[in-house]
Amino acid sequence: MENANELRRLLVADKREDYDFATYIKSNEAAVDFVMDRYHMYDVYETRLGLSKTVTHEHYEGVEEVVSALKTTHFAKVRLLEFEFYEEIAVVFTDESGRFLLGCIFLPRMID
Repeated sequence: MENANELRRLLVADKREDYDFATYIKSNEAAVDFVMDRYHMYDVYETRLGLSKTVTHEHYEGVEEVVSALKTTHFAKVRLLEFEFYEEIAVVFTDESGRFLLGCIFLPRMID
């Protein structure tokens, strides 16, 4: 996948229900891929959301939705995958197996 807009199309609510994200993960190499305890992941991203609102005033697409999903999901562990595109980075949060999407954060890519 060469750009983040293709991933955005997969994340559209009506398509999300039918899509197995494990397929996406297998067909696209992630720059970062690890599993972490959900509570720890929630603490990290909830803190980042708070800092972005009160200190940096930066808003990144999907952060609030991801924090909400991390707070309410029943998964004990969450998988974080980072996909790098030319102009953006997509940080995808799924269950441990990669089958069920929790959310995605899109960040501008700092090109050297």
